[in-house]
Amino acid sequence: MAFRRDRGHDGGVSDDGLLSVTIEHVDGDAKALLRVEGDVDVVSAGDLGKALEHVIANGATDVRLDLAGVPFLDSTGLTVLLTARTQLEDRGTVVVEAASHAVQRTFEVAGLDGVFGPA
Repeated sequence: MAFRRDRGHDGGVSDDGLLSVTIEHVDGDAKALLRVEGDVDVVSAGDLGKALEHVIANGATDVRLDLAGVPFLDSTGLTVLLTARTQLEDRGTVVVEAASHAVQRTFEVAGLDGVFGPA
């Protein structure tokens, strides 16, 4: 089952950098993959948070994120990722499988490189 939540035009990320989150998760399944494209900032982080809350509430304990299409991640986005990690702390993981250079740099500056896995 794939769920696509787009802010902007149908078919993906709009030219103004709005967020697109594609979720691959079957309710009750432990594994979930979220592909994120666009800026994750104070305007859009709530959408990512809702997507993470949805998969966790529906049984995902092995949450994987593809952030290769994220050119910008601010502290609000970091908070969303840390919140999801905390929700699963005793029973699962949140792993960033792929990340853009900008996201990797944000993790480094925040002292979070290695916290979300190998990306």
